Amino acid sequence: MKHQSHIDNKVTNPLPRADEGTEVREYAPQGNILWRIWRFYYEGFRSMTVGRVLWAVIIIKLFIMFAILRVFFFQPALTGTDEEKAEQVRQNMINSSP
Repeated sequence: MKHQSHIDNKVTNPLPRADEGTEVREYAPQGNILWRIWRFYYEGFRSMTVGRVLWAVIIIKLFIMFAILRVFFFQPALTGTDEEKAEQVRQNMINSSP
């Protein structure tokens, strides 16, 4: 039996090389932590396919809930000056006591 050295047992890299027509992006782990977080999410959203549609639906729903429904259904309960607001709160607290 022939003795094999550790040099003969090479592991091939399963990832494609840059010259095989695929784009390879390498970002150094240096720099500002906020910049690295931004790049992480930017690259993730950029490579999404189905997720883009889902995020668009989520953003539209949030806009409807907070911008449109708030204007029509959730009017401010306290109006007037600070003294009037304080009096309204006092009256509500006194009247709602069990």
